[in-house]
Amino acid sequence: MLTQLTHRRVSVESPASTANLGPGFDVFGLALDLAYDRVDVEVVEERGSGKVVEFEVQGPYSHDVPKDRENLVVKLAEYILDKFNVDVDLRVRLWKGVKPRSGLGSSGAAAAATSVALATLLGLDTPPLEIVKLAVKGEEYATGTPHADNVAPSILGGFVVIRSYSPLDLIRLDPPDDLGIVVVCPEVRLPQDKTRYAREILPRQVDLQRVVENIGNACYVVLGFALKNTKLIARGMSDAIVEPVRSKLIPGYQRAKERGLSAGALAVTISGAGPSIIAIYSKNELEESQARDIGQSIVEVFKEEGIDASYYLTSPSKGTRLLRLE
Repeated sequence: MLTQLTHRRVSVESPASTANLGPGFDVFGLALDLAYDRVDVEVVEERGSGKVVEFEVQGPYSHDVPKDRENLVVKLAEYILDKFNVDVDLRVRLWKGVKPRSGLGSSGAAAAATSVALATLLGLDTPPLEIVKLAVKGEEYATGTPHADNVAPSILGGFVVIRSYSPLDLIRLDPPDDLGIVVVCPEVRLPQDKTRYAREILPRQVDLQRVVENIGNACYVVLGFALKNTKLIARGMSDAIVEPVRSKLIPGYQRAKERGLSAGALAVTISGAGPSIIAIYSKNELEESQARDIGQSIVEVFKEEGIDASYYLTSPSKGTRLLRLE
């Protein structure tokens, strides 16, 4: 139990993210300066029940997430209060700006913002890796799987490589300055528990040659980030194991990928569990209008499939931001 609180109100926002980047299933994650979830937390009673006594959801995607105690934000906030034996009562508001079931780390953004907000408000002397561990618990509430490839970049920013989950061991790298990203979001209807389903359909046994191919590609992705070489990253963004299975959930995906590459993208792949697609390019080589051609060319493929889609130009994000502390 904390003896005294220094602050009573905090506001934090955490960005969307893209996971896997081709071969890095559950290992690679990149924060995106595309959309943000914001979590506002206020102490209502310092000697209370250790619960979230008021909860509200706002924002463009508020209708897509639970507005009651089933929301991962409530579950995670109360988990943190219990873990650190804090008996304050909280008022929590979630502003939902990252679209759920889009493959852009929606639950990860909410979990990241909640973890950082609680750690800041309660004055927990918690290193960044421990805050990531708290956020992983939120992902487990949301998807049933404690994965860190979205929450880690959402908190830390940049590109994250996860070496191990038990114990959690990861490293963060700054992306190249010229790394440009096109995100295409098709309106593909997927199951409500999309992430869980997208994991269940993955193969349990994999041909050794495919494993070797993915290891080589993953090494190129990491080297590309370490050497600040966007073209090297792109050379490694090919997945021989997960993408072939998940691409079947996205009508027209192969044609969309080919069209994006023909329009000038260096690489195209599925963002996380999909259905969003990411394409990367070098800002040193393509003008903004050319980057938009990549997005529009992919959107056109989905239009041919009878599917509405939109595209966005973005860049890597620096991670979670503290907006207010009182």
